[in-house]
Amino acid sequence: MTPPDNDQNAPRLTLREMLELATLDVFGVLDEQERRAFDATFLVLPPAQQDQVRAQQALSARCTHLLPDVEPRPELRQAALERVQAEDQADRTVVARLGTITTPGPSGISRLWRSAAIGAVAASLLLGFMLVLLNREFSNLQQAARLAASDQHFASTLVSNWAFVLSKPGSKHLALTATDMTPQRITNRAQGFFLFDPISSKTLFRATALPFPGAEYAVYLVEDAAGLSRSAEPVHKFIQRITAVHDRIFQVLDIAPSAGVGRTYQIVAYVPGTQERYQVLEAVF
Repeated sequence: MTPPDNDQNAPRLTLREMLELATLDVFGVLDEQERRAFDATFLVLPPAQQDQVRAQQALSARCTHLLPDVEPRPELRQAALERVQAEDQADRTVVARLGTITTPGPSGISRLWRSAAIGAVAASLLLGFMLVLLNREFSNLQQAARLAASDQHFASTLVSNWAFVLSKPGSKHLALTATDMTPQRITNRAQGFFLFDPISSKTLFRATALPFPGAEYAVYLVEDAAGLSRSAEPVHKFIQRITAVHDRIFQVLDIAPSAGVGRTYQIVAYVPGTQERYQVLEAVF
């Protein structure tokens, strides 16, 4: 039976007609109209009747005596062989023609474009590398300029406003020492001092070589000298947060000399981008 084509307009056949056409379908002798009617009717038959049609086709396929017992003429056999050979030779000719097709080799223009492309890529890489170096040098120059401005400001302010404080009665100088409370991966070489002015009730704070460049640092005046974690809450007027210029701080604080006698000063760093803080400097007044 040939595959159905789902023709809805083909006429419907009876079961008797289907059984008669089943044998003809096995031998492939149905015309187009009969085949369409046979396929369309087979699709709508109940399963039991479809099985009868299939059984009839299987029986017809086993009846070889229905085929004509005729030997083909030698002329027909030779014509078939010649037709097959002609088709095969035609295919070989097409393949041979495809094999002889040659593509043009690279011309001078393509080599020129290839060289230009390689040169452009190399120039782009070199330009990008130079831009990275220039940006790094520019950042270093900016940092050096900020440090120079900070040092110049410190020197001019110390000479003009604070140099005479050291000779005043009641002035006090307190050195800050580095602590070992920073992480092991950080080497703490920080140094600093407080210079208390008894007249203005101001304090000059200077720190260098801070371990966290550009971080915020807070000045704590605490009563418990054992450490920040067990200290009492500091009085707010004794706390001031300062952003370091790279690794340096120069700041005037509102701390009177008499306010911190017998207490501990602590400088605490707030690490950027984290919730961590570390005590970096300490002094007992």
